[in-house]
Amino acid sequence: MTAADGRAFRLDAAAWMFCFDDPAVPNDGSSASFDSLRGEASGTWDGQAGAVARFSFSDAGTPGHADAVDIEVLDASGATVLAVSGTLDEGNHRAHPGD
Repeated sequence: MTAADGRAFRLDAAAWMFCFDDPAVPNDGSSASFDSLRGEASGTWDGQAGAVARFSFSDAGTPGHADAVDIEVLDASGATVLAVSGTLDEGNHRAHPGD
């Protein structure tokens, strides 16, 4: 993920991830048993090892304008260096059965 100033987080390994059905996320009739994903991953920030990204994504149905994303990137010292939160302007998160 690249910030507006050109600095970037590069994911090296997922520490953990889980999918779940969040009762606060509207169900659009999808056959998937979940609508949300949370996780944490290690990687580099601006080329420096030891960074961590924490993230969550939700699928609130089509066309995707209510789908949400939250991402926080921390550098090796634990300082937040990038935070993104909100709903999609374009695109669509899609939870698929069997994933």
